[in-house]
Amino acid sequence: MRYYFLFFLLLVSYSCSREDQNPDSIRIDLSRSYGNEQLENIVDDIRLVPLETNDSCIVGQYDRVIVKGRSIFILDKMQNTVFCFDTTGKFRQKINRQGRSGQEYITADDFIVQDNTLIVFDNNKSQLQFYDFQGNYVKTIPVCQGDQIAVNPAGGYIVYSSVADKYHVHTFNDKGEKTGEYLPVESKIINLPSAFCNNKSILSYNDETFILNFFDYNVYSLKNNELKIKYRYDFGVKNMPDDLLEVSDPASFMQKIAKDKSVQQIENFTETRNWITFDARYPVYYNKNAQVYYVFNELKFPYSLFVSLENLTSKDSLRTHAQQFAQNQAKAVSDSSSHISNSNLHRLT
Repeated sequence: MRYYFLFFLLLVSYSCSREDQNPDSIRIDLSRSYGNEQLENIVDDIRLVPLETNDSCIVGQYDRVIVKGRSIFILDKMQNTVFCFDTTGKFRQKINRQGRSGQEYITADDFIVQDNTLIVFDNNKSQLQFYDFQGNYVKTIPVCQGDQIAVNPAGGYIVYSSVADKYHVHTFNDKGEKTGEYLPVESKIINLPSAFCNNKSILSYNDETFILNFFDYNVYSLKNNELKIKYRYDFGVKNMPDDLLEVSDPASFMQKIAKDKSVQQIENFTETRNWITFDARYPVYYNKNAQVYYVFNELKFPYSLFVSLENLTSKDSLRTHAQQFAQNQAKAVSDSSSHISNSNLHRLT
């Protein structure tokens, strides 16, 4: 039998109260070693949720996971389907409205949840398709081609595009009218032989949206329709070499990228009141109050099975996200640690 699990992490909430200090540059030494013990010191609660598996809810791949209230939504692009489970792992329903009618989508390339509505991004049609949680059609909004979408806290929606246009970020109102373009695509990026896209390039939190870009150590903030650099990271000896993006031919460029051991991009950025987390070859946790960071490059079982720290739960913000086990690692969990599947709550204090 194959098992699928979601990890929930509840970070320790510090009582220290002070205004956020946003340094121009934050130096991160990736050679610093942290493992299970350090993770347990900053994590207040870890929950392991086994997902129900039957013929109606076989998830082939986990392309995006969103937890909303007591519901867990999982996008499987291979099946063009959004699966819904409750927070105990019980299957609720799945939404698959693939087709060519005006109420359907050709491909489910991304999705978001807004209030009681599921919004599916169809890159082929350049549309946002709105459905209720039972899969009933609500409406369609035309947008542009891209890779990922987010709700714009200032109103409307945001589409992030890797290299499909002159700008990476496009904003639209509720009628599908374009209201802004941000972050111009650099010429050196346009000339790349292959398109790169960050894992979770955009994330809306409170009244701003964080934006990541490939081959870029800046974290951008779109707030009140104004784009600024909020954080800039420096990885020291792991910074990209100056000639990394010099392209001679596609084959040699891809070989160069594969052999390079520097940090080529920041991924899975998440910010709460007290914490910042992201991936830069290794999962990085940064406590804003204490101005201390942790690089978890020596995690052992079961934490070593984390694919990334794309999703976390923070007590101070009451935001809940889920972290999946990789499908090809799930069988190892059921074989070597069946005791874990029998308990879905582990408190680490």
